[in-house]
Amino acid sequence: MQSWEVPFKLSNPWKFPLHGVPLRASIPLPEGEVRDPARELRLEDEAGHDCHAQWRILSTWKDGSARFVLMDYAQAELAPRTTRAVRVVRCNPPAAPALPAGIQVYETADTLTVDTGRLAWTFSKVRFTLGESAVLCGRNWLDGQLSDSCVMDAAGQVYRASAGAYAIRLEESGPHRVVVRIDGDFRGPAGTFMNYHLRLHFTAGGSQVLMLHHIRNRHAGREGRMLRRAWLEGGLAIDAGRSLRRVLHQARTVFTLQAMVEIPERVDIDVGPYETAIRNGVSLREDPNDICWSLRDEHPRLGMQTHRHCGALIDIVEPGAGGVLIKFAMPDPNREEPMALHSEGNRFEVDLFPDNGVPFHFGEGMGKTRDILFNFHDETLMPMDRFHESANLSYPGMTAVPRSLYRESRFADVHLTLEPKFNQYPLLETKIDMIMAAANTYDWPVATGWRDWGDEIGARGRCPEFGIMNQFINNEEDYLYCCMIDAWRLGKPYGGLAMARHVMDIDYIDFSEDPGRDGATCPHSVDHTGGEVYTSHQWCQGLLYFYLATGDEEVLRIARRVGDCLCWWIYGPRAYALRFSGRETAWPLLSLAALYDVTHEDKYRDAGLKIVDDLIAIREERGRLEWEYPGGSGIYSGYMIAMTFNGIWDVYAATGEKRVLDLWKSITGPVVEQLVDPAGMGYVHFRNWPLKWADLTVLVRWYQLTGDRRYVDLGRNGLRLILAGCPQPLHRTQGLAAMGYRHFILFLKLADEFGLINDDHCTLVW
Repeated sequence: MQSWEVPFKLSNPWKFPLHGVPLRASIPLPEGEVRDPARELRLEDEAGHDCHAQWRILSTWKDGSARFVLMDYAQAELAPRTTRAVRVVRCNPPAAPALPAGIQVYETADTLTVDTGRLAWTFSKVRFTLGESAVLCGRNWLDGQLSDSCVMDAAGQVYRASAGAYAIRLEESGPHRVVVRIDGDFRGPAGTFMNYHLRLHFTAGGSQVLMLHHIRNRHAGREGRMLRRAWLEGGLAIDAGRSLRRVLHQARTVFTLQAMVEIPERVDIDVGPYETAIRNGVSLREDPNDICWSLRDEHPRLGMQTHRHCGALIDIVEPGAGGVLIKFAMPDPNREEPMALHSEGNRFEVDLFPDNGVPFHFGEGMGKTRDILFNFHDETLMPMDRFHESANLSYPGMTAVPRSLYRESRFADVHLTLEPKFNQYPLLETKIDMIMAAANTYDWPVATGWRDWGDEIGARGRCPEFGIMNQFINNEEDYLYCCMIDAWRLGKPYGGLAMARHVMDIDYIDFSEDPGRDGATCPHSVDHTGGEVYTSHQWCQGLLYFYLATGDEEVLRIARRVGDCLCWWIYGPRAYALRFSGRETAWPLLSLAALYDVTHEDKYRDAGLKIVDDLIAIREERGRLEWEYPGGSGIYSGYMIAMTFNGIWDVYAATGEKRVLDLWKSITGPVVEQLVDPAGMGYVHFRNWPLKWADLTVLVRWYQLTGDRRYVDLGRNGLRLILAGCPQPLHRTQGLAAMGYRHFILFLKLADEFGLINDDHCTLVW
């Protein structure tokens, strides 16, 4: 790494300056290279000056050196039409980190203040408010204004965060980025209803604040809870009589242009499944004769009724002074509908879940996060420029590093995957791309809306026979893991964003009175968390990699909770479930091995080794690896034995235990040797027979151990099956795609090196 560097660019394409421009990146590092990034690495500008970046180690290698480090930097001001090049380099020799002037945090007994240098936001440490004050340009924009976060149950009872339990702390603290975390519950005359946590991101020099507002059902009971409404309410210290609301009209005039429109009266913006629209179209003050004909309600055939289409934002201002622009900051708010924004005078409401007449069902342990951006501003910019400026912060807000770094780090076997070769193998790379687009398959109804976005609707097993057509996949086969590996293979910072957030919010059970469900991720189910939980289907490998890619501590917390639930199953009264099939041991091993690899916590290693030791005991008892199912029936089979291959190998890779490798060799060796049998299919079949996927990864591992090309040649038939098989929309379900990706992406690199890939034989459609 002597000449090693990581280049980045900060760009401002606009004609006005940007403030608090963030640069956040997760940098993978090879083992043994860096132990203290704050001393050994530095971010420097074009002139070689130290930018004094903020560093945090996310995971370490076994020798204690840094594996992934999170770097934060914020440019206090970036001039118009400017691109600034910066780069991370080694410090030779290591230097003591300097503390730059950046964000300042001040605390008293009752308050916590985050001062970015442009905006100073003060929180109460006693009870919930959006803020005691928010000072920009010498003016307190929240002075004397009441604010709260509220929920309403199905009976119409209102519960307020200001009346409930409340705790505030710094989740991250540094000169360039600070994250404030607030935890609590909602209370009212009828008691306590629902929990919440808020995380607010601040960057040095900025006046934009990203709030991740999360509501969670932590009540007891499998039946869940019905939420009628949830909202934030507050106000600005501006002249209510002079206040204006600016909205972004997306289809103005016959040319359907974007335009900011000033409205003095009340504004209601509804975020629905297909569009975001202002409720009162008259407020747009648009000449009816100037509306594009195809958008008019009266159009005889093509009327789309979208002339009211607006952005998911409201800019509340006092002309000549300033105000705050509030917007939903998710990539596609309409996919996570319903939501709404309201403002009248100097007051505003952010409807996280509007009262639409039908309550929202939060299943057991279920939650939901809404992203809200607050941009406090003066009136120096034109309204459209203000809209363009309001995009500094989003979740997760990561910048990519060069693709080579993921391979050089040699983490998660990314270096063993096929290098991107779009020009050499256009059909194969297109097939991989189609597999990774499984969430967008069109044969099933699209999973959309607040509970379903990021998931997939599919007919699981025999469900259609019983009239069940809307079962949700719930990250089957850890499709998120595949999205993350392929993102790193291609040099992207992360993959599967919508899926990661869905798993954390919806499929994960944050609380249950049943210890076998508390902290679990629920398998495929008709309502996400309403199904049964068992040892398989509790994946967290993809979540752990998403944590390493983003530095989000909430992701790590949830991944650990999944691992802790698995530990309960392994040591608890239902441990017999692990002896029902290969699947029930295989998938827990993947999660536990990844947890130990990333966190180095011994409890996950010990739980994984306990499963392995039980498999060794079964093999000694029965003479081969097989499971009894139904329990007590005396019926034994090796059903799904191939599913254990990856899990056992991952435990060996994470622990280095010889007995684990010996077990892996003893069960995979006979299966691999059968590939030369003329009466066989010539490939290792993975999982159920109707699912035609070849496990080529087991051959990669044998090649790693021996260097014998024979194991590569044994994969010819499996490779033929993969190249000729078609990822049709019907077959592009996430689980099936994840199963296939995990079992061929490593072999493709060897197949390329030994000249086994004929792209002309790759089939995309029938």
